[in-house]
Amino acid sequence: MYAVQGCDDNPKYMKKECGPACQSCDFVLEMAEKCKVDPKAKLALEAGGMDALFERMIKVSEEMGLETKIWSKPPEGPWVLTLENFTSSKDISTLLDYGAKDGYERSKAGDAVLKVRTSSHAWCANECYNDPIVKDLRQRIVDITGVPELNFESLQLLKYEEGQFYKSHHDFIDKHKNQVHGPRILTFFIYFNEVEEGGGTNFPKLDITVEPKAGRVLIWPSVLDEDVFAEDTRTDHAALAVIKGKKFAANAWIHLRDFQTGHSVGCDS
Repeated sequence: MYAVQGCDDNPKYMKKECGPACQSCDFVLEMAEKCKVDPKAKLALEAGGMDALFERMIKVSEEMGLETKIWSKPPEGPWVLTLENFTSSKDISTLLDYGAKDGYERSKAGDAVLKVRTSSHAWCANECYNDPIVKDLRQRIVDITGVPELNFESLQLLKYEEGQFYKSHHDFIDKHKNQVHGPRILTFFIYFNEVEEGGGTNFPKLDITVEPKAGRVLIWPSVLDEDVFAEDTRTDHAALAVIKGKKFAANAWIHLRDFQTGHSVGCDS
């Protein structure tokens, strides 16, 4: 009886996970078909293509008048790149307004609230997603990366208060390899402000720390050049604790295949 009641209380989850009890086996089969990986689906990055991807980003960014800095590159290490003045003050104020309006909630590490991550976040969805200023910002990410917007997750807006942090972690999620959108291949991290003290992004295995600055973007890969379905563990990273002030930023996670189509119909992500 509980399962049947739960089918109505939480239909999206229960119909999928409790098909027999919810009499929703047809739904489960339909979702399996919708979320099946297409072996012919276009990949945003092929094995051996990482250098060309980053070299293109640098070229396009400089053509747009953006200052670039290479913090790491092959063969010594993975690509780590920053761009300056990517966002305008209007871009930043718009996203900050949506974060405040929609409300921040405690961030999860993976699928759970854990002590290793104490920041809060909001998703740039619905009104935020459709705002013309945000649309233009997303198009500039497409222009720089050369990856279709369909491969992007929604922007995750971040807020770190004093003392908050995210311990060393990786943006690669193993289960994504077998899901319709494939793994995250790039993180396009956008800083909204300078922090009085602390709040840098640290790559412990590379001995690199990038400090927050308004308009700065930090880009790194989550996968290996030689195998785009394998995690590049060298890009483990941490959001260092904010010692004084606040830190605001946004994650743009970019996948190997189309993310948005599957996400819109309820495929796992």
